[in-house]
Amino acid sequence: MAKKQEDARSDAPGETSDKSNLSPNGPSSDPSARETSTQSLSVDTTPSSSTAALSSSSAKKFSARLQDIRTSASKVQPLTNAQKRGFYFKAEMLWQAVQDGLPADDPDHDSLLAAIDSFESEMLSLNPVRLASSFLPRILQRVDMLVRMVTCCVFFCLMGVLTFLPMITIAPILDSLLKLVGWPHQYLTNALFQKAVGRGFLYLAGVFYTEEGKAKGGYRTPLVVLFQHGSNLDGFLFLDSFPQFFKSIGKDDIYLMPYVGWLAYVIATLPIDRRHRNEAIKQLGRATRACASGTAVALSPEGTRSKTGQLMRFKKGPFYVQAESRASIAPVVIQGTFELWPPKYFFTCPGQVRMKYLPPIDPDSLPAKVGKNKEELSRFVRRQMFDAIEDLTVEASSGGKGRNPSAAPLTWFQRALNVVSMCLFWWVVRIVWVLVTSVSDARGVSRAALAGAFLSYTITVTASLYILYCKRPASL
Repeated sequence: MAKKQEDARSDAPGETSDKSNLSPNGPSSDPSARETSTQSLSVDTTPSSSTAALSSSSAKKFSARLQDIRTSASKVQPLTNAQKRGFYFKAEMLWQAVQDGLPADDPDHDSLLAAIDSFESEMLSLNPVRLASSFLPRILQRVDMLVRMVTCCVFFCLMGVLTFLPMITIAPILDSLLKLVGWPHQYLTNALFQKAVGRGFLYLAGVFYTEEGKAKGGYRTPLVVLFQHGSNLDGFLFLDSFPQFFKSIGKDDIYLMPYVGWLAYVIATLPIDRRHRNEAIKQLGRATRACASGTAVALSPEGTRSKTGQLMRFKKGPFYVQAESRASIAPVVIQGTFELWPPKYFFTCPGQVRMKYLPPIDPDSLPAKVGKNKEELSRFVRRQMFDAIEDLTVEASSGGKGRNPSAAPLTWFQRALNVVSMCLFWWVVRIVWVLVTSVSDARGVSRAALAGAFLSYTITVTASLYILYCKRPASL
């Protein structure tokens, strides 16, 4: 632990990161490149004291380091996702070094941070699964997404009517009986619902995962689980993977969505209003009380989905919950979900992802400077997660255990379920067609327009069935 903490603070001005093995080309040591970067990224000021001179010297070193990283990244274009993760780590360590090494009122402070942010957003966003470049295959792949999305919706609706509603009705009685025999509160209702929602969605969507490091017998509570959040898939993965009942935190907007908000309730999601700070603090208090009472609480330290797929900077909320409940921290790293379901896709591509559970961190076992300080603890946990990301990347690149995050075709059983779902969808549309034609006859609406809409739907279903049986996976 002590060595990790020393490594996390080793990025002093002028030093290089120890993560250069993530990219084939390390930072450039060309003196001319350093001189150019100093002239282009630093602000020309005349120091009036020794402190100002030291600050200016540090700013020049930081500028040179940023230019070295940018130059190294430019030399290996196009960058793979593994290389982008390596350069992103270096850029983030430099960002933290600027925060620590330059005072906030330094004229170069804000410009350096802005330059690092610009570099990360322009060059280091991860590459998602690419859809076909030709028009017709691209349209068919979009139709495939729609078919799998409809399949999941039909599954959840049927499961809700046949399972969730009856279980919720008798849940109080079951909970009372289970508590008498020593079972955890709401185990049979919420915990099983979590597994059903997570596993059902992943299977029908065609997403599989491998995991390592998870405690098979569950975790000791109180526990705060911090997971990397790069996609809508992360929540479903965690529902299926985590070995015990937990409560999670999500934005309150999902409770306004029909049926989805009800599902969020039955799987024990606590809403949080991110638009109003005071309300968010009150709602975090609910998570703190749940954690202190012995329930694991899962949330993303980034606060929201990553727009680039990289591990974003952490918010303070999760560490407030940890400090108030004196809970242990269990970090979880997820790779591949952003590639399969980035923000611009309306549904996920089928494929394989990887999860890595890190050993729980007991803040009381850390040095007081780290364990008692939210900022230092946040930095320590983030460095641990970066190390885990590196391990997964190196294993995948060297052919070690696990697979690269990649797209994969659906199994035959999944295809059959999708076909059944589309048949159910067809049956519903047929009923709607009968009702609409009855109304149109009564009001004199042309059947030609209705027939055109019906023909369009028929073509869509035919194309979707074609793409379902196409075995060629998309490429990263």
